[in-house]
Amino acid sequence: MTGRRCDGHAGRVTRTVLFAAATSMFATGLLYSNPAMAARAEPDLDRIPHALPDEPPEIGPDLDLSPDLDLGPEFDLDRPPAGPGFQQQLRDRLDGVDGADDTAPDIGRDPDTLPEPVRSTRAALIAAASTGDVEALRVVIEAQAIEPEFGNVPGEDPVAYMRAVAGDDAGRETLAIMIEILEAGYAHLDPGEDTELFLWPYVAAVPFADMTPGQEVDLYKIITPFDRESMELYGRYTYYRLGIGPDGSWHFFVAGE
Repeated sequence: MTGRRCDGHAGRVTRTVLFAAATSMFATGLLYSNPAMAARAEPDLDRIPHALPDEPPEIGPDLDLSPDLDLGPEFDLDRPPAGPGFQQQLRDRLDGVDGADDTAPDIGRDPDTLPEPVRSTRAALIAAASTGDVEALRVVIEAQAIEPEFGNVPGEDPVAYMRAVAGDDAGRETLAIMIEILEAGYAHLDPGEDTELFLWPYVAAVPFADMTPGQEVDLYKIITPFDRESMELYGRYTYYRLGIGPDGSWHFFVAGE
């Protein structure tokens, strides 16, 4: 659990305001660009250390990462257009739309059981986020055949967007959220299909009405009951979620309906 979650009414209100702000930018960003984002000072790339190892990295202060990092051949694979298609697929599944796959998802908690390309992408994302510099995520973004979905306006700089939706000017809250959900359990959706996906956190694939008491505990590790009240309209978790394909392609990191 990160330090973002606070006990008491004030903490819950603060968390909900931040969630509402991210959700609002996700929706309005489809219509308007934000020139102010581009005007923000770019971080000093010299502060980002160099060379990520071939094996999934250990997270710690000695982690090395470089903007010209070679993430390996699995990141160059072609894949079907991601983003909205995968998001709609997930919404249809949870909303019980006719024809949607309603099979209970496979839930995993041990990252060592993930396919190697998925495990590698997850490790690279945690490694980049752990630097504390949101610019480090650009390495992973630019390694994708198709840019992941973030909720930003098409053509808008995704790194600037992730910095802008954070509660702090440096974008470190966004990095903390990414690490938090990637350290939660994951759902494996549509195994063997073109739409196969590994989704974090797994609670995003379980309707509130179907959650076990233990799954509700996992839910409240990420959001508060106060946050859940704002999501009851949809009957499901709508906070940040991240999807990776079986080939290691990073599909999305989004919040909101």
